Amino acid sequence: WPAAEDSTRALLNGPLTLDIADVGAVVSAARRSGINVSESLAGVTGPADGTLAMGGSIARLVISGRVESGALALPTGAPATALADIVYDGDTLRATRFELDTPGLRMSGDASMGMTSGRLTGAFAADADDLVQLMAPWPATARLTGTIHVSGTLGGTTETPDIPFTLRSTPIDVEGQHLGVIDANARLRGTIVEVERLTIEQGPGQLRATGTVVEVDHPTRGKYISVGNPIKLSASPSEVTRSPLLGE
Repeated sequence: WPAAEDSTRALLNGPLTLDIADVGAVVSAARRSGINVSESLAGVTGPADGTLAMGGSIARLVISGRVESGALALPTGAPATALADIVYDGDTLRATRFELDTPGLRMSGDASMGMTSGRLTGAFAADADDLVQLMAPWPATARLTGTIHVSGTLGGTTETPDIPFTLRSTPIDVEGQHLGVIDANARLRGTIVEVERLTIEQGPGQLRATGTVVEVDHPTRGKYISVGNPIKLSASPSEVTRSPLLGE
């Protein structure tokens, strides 16, 4: 205590050990105390621990180090592991690097959150290399195969995030039907995803080969392209025919 009347000169240093029994309970407690942690994190359960260092002064405490967990459960029920190299200075909590792994998906990046304002900044990249595993918590969803890469920046607040991102896939199949390569720009605003641009690249003839589009012959109009039947049953084939003429 070099000068008790000057808290900025009262320096702090030393190790800290973090031992969290349940991440979701800590997030809920933080929100009740006025810290604007995202409510969605309250659904994450499981333990976490950290090896941290204390610094700064009585006037401005700084805590830095690594927090990690090898046994988390996401709100979907999927298992996950996570780590973050953090710096906390009283006003801001920064993750200079974070990593999240769950079956079918790997994500990494950096993030910063205002403790009072909840303001978000940062960037991320995610690779979904096994869509079947990734979509397992939603068994009613159509079976997807292929890989997807997503990258974006963090903005907005924890309550109303504003996250522009790009998405690019390898060729995607939906229930065995070839869809193609997806290339998109989109933005998450709060709970709404706004798709600003969407391109689906398909090889020559693939739309016709899968019956997505069909050629129809009309007695007055001639041959034209129409949308095929989206429901395809192997034992019950369907045929798209022309519209009737007047009087037919």
